[in-house]
Amino acid sequence: MTREEYERRKRRIEEETRTAVELVEASGRVQLRALELVWMTSGEDSLDAPFLLLPSGARDAAEAGPVRPAPRRSVAEIEEDVRTVSLAKPKPPLRRGFGQS
Repeated sequence: MTREEYERRKRRIEEETRTAVELVEASGRVQLRALELVWMTSGEDSLDAPFLLLPSGARDAAEAGPVRPAPRRSVAEIEEDVRTVSLAKPKPPLRRGFGQS
């Protein structure tokens, strides 16, 4: 292994490590935001937390009131939707093995 190859590999490992650490930190921030939102909506000890890092429209949506779930649908309705979607999707080409025509 030459010095140049060593340095190149070392830089790649360092960059991959930095990227992995950034992803883990971002994941932690997202988990904390989710936990804070759950805490705010749980109704216990309402948390007046101006420090929350919510997306711009999230506070407006939270103040608008609870979101009502969609009405329950029957199995037949769901099956019909699945059939409609599956018929609308184009069929993938058949795969052939190596050397077959």
